[in-house]
Amino acid sequence: MKLKNIFLVLMLSSAAIFSGGIKAQTCTGGTTTVSSSISGKQSITSDNLCFTVTSTGSINNNSEYGIASEGKTGLVIINNGDILNSGNTLDGIWNNSSGSISLLNNNGRIIGGSSGVYNDPGSLIGTLNNTGTITGLTEGINNNGTITNLNNAQGVGNTNGALTYKGALPTNYNIIINSAINYGQLSGISVTGSTNFGIYAGGVNGVAASVIAKGTYSRVLSGMTSANLAGTTAGNYNGFTWRLNNSSGSIWDLIVTGASTTDT
Repeated sequence: MKLKNIFLVLMLSSAAIFSGGIKAQTCTGGTTTVSSSISGKQSITSDNLCFTVTSTGSINNNSEYGIASEGKTGLVIINNGDILNSGNTLDGIWNNSSGSISLLNNNGRIIGGSSGVYNDPGSLIGTLNNTGTITGLTEGINNNGTITNLNNAQGVGNTNGALTYKGALPTNYNIIINSAINYGQLSGISVTGSTNFGIYAGGVNGVAASVIAKGTYSRVLSGMTSANLAGTTAGNYNGFTWRLNNSSGSIWDLIVTGASTTDT
């Protein structure tokens, strides 16, 4: 790896504590921090590595993937800046060769020439939190492996619109609702399998719990049938009652009412 003065790389031989996840992560494989603009494919070189792109950092590529897991496991990837692939058909983040990403937090932009995030067959993403933008020329996320938890705020209020998703649905999908004009939408493209729908209730450092009110949140899911919804389609959250309503075709709205019949 060539070191540039714009690319800060910290490889720590002793354990480092990383606080960007559901709980503090132990980065026994070291930490890599990108704090300014760089180019070229960033290949993960060790298991249990924590890779961070700060708010001032960016990875810009025209001929390579942004970040590739290269089959490494126990990874934590935090993006607060930009991972951009323009002028090619490659992906922003490629979890390849049976790689395992324990936590992927996106608070910035991941834009791929094909997919924003591509998860290979046999590869795993434990929890993917998206409070920024994930997009590509074909879709935002293409999952051919396993994604256990997907928490998403991209949708209404985001200039790029809904998070587009192709392939095997995540085991659990949680909508993040910040307000009536800022909430997540998931648009399926040739999706397979089923997911458990819920409202994100917190638990991830830096990602506040959803704030909801009575009313209708439109098109929270699209491109999905009832067979794609394995779990409950109704429940309670913070004193409110919610349900999914199949408003038209493969489009689902989230209806929130009061906690009692006198408050609906």
